[in-house]
Amino acid sequence: MKTWLIIGSLFAFSGILASSLSSHAIKDTLFLNASYDSFVLAQNLLIFHGLAIIVYAYLAEKLKLKLLNYATVGIAVGILFFSSSIFIKGLTGTFPLGFLTPVGGALMMLGWLLSVLSFVLFKRN
Repeated sequence: MKTWLIIGSLFAFSGILASSLSSHAIKDTLFLNASYDSFVLAQNLLIFHGLAIIVYAYLAEKLKLKLLNYATVGIAVGILFFSSSIFIKGLTGTFPLGFLTPVGGALMMLGWLLSVLSFVLFKRN
C-alpha cells in the first residue's frame, strides 16, 4: 500500500506542478505549440487519478479487494502514458511515440472498468 500512496501522491503533485507551469512559465510555449488545452486536460487527469490511486490503495488493503490492485495498475500506467505523452508534445511540439496517448487512455478506461467489477464482486464478510 505504501508504494501506491507514494505513486498517487507523486502523480497529484506532478499535476499541480504542471498546472503552475502551464499558468506561468511555459504558457507561451504551449500556445505556440497549440497544445494548451491538451496540457491542461493532462494535468487535471493526473491530479484526479493520483487521488484515485491513493483511495484505491486504501480500499484494496482494508477491504481485501485484489482485483482493485489490477485496476490501480491500469490507472497508474494509463495516466503515466497519457499525461507524459501530452506533456512532452506540449513542450516540444512533437512526440514520436504519440501512440502512447490513446494506449494510456485505454488503460485508464480498463482500470476504471476493473474497479467497477471489483466493487460488484465485493462481498462483505
